[in-house]
Amino acid sequence: INFGGTANALVVAEQEGIGRFVFLSSGKSLGMLERDPDYLPVVDAHRGLPTRPYGLSKWLTEEMCAAFTARTGMTTICLRPVAVFDDAG
Repeated sequence: INFGGTANALVVAEQEGIGRFVFLSSGKSLGMLERDPDYLPVVDAHRGLPTRPYGLSKWLTEEMCAAFTARTGMTTICLRPVAVFDDAG
């Protein structure tokens, strides 16, 4: 659903002449809780090596967004929000 749904949305955005597309990804796209990062602090350019289905779908969708930008020129933005919890919640 992550990959196919986003692919469909990208095609429609292109057809409608949308100039910017925002994809809500996840830190799991980098496989962060599955292995240690290559370096700290982790930056956007850190390689993605997810091994679980959810993270893999997010990483592949980020790659698809980059390929779509290269093909169409439409700006795609991939956000990786971080959840923050405290003991009040």
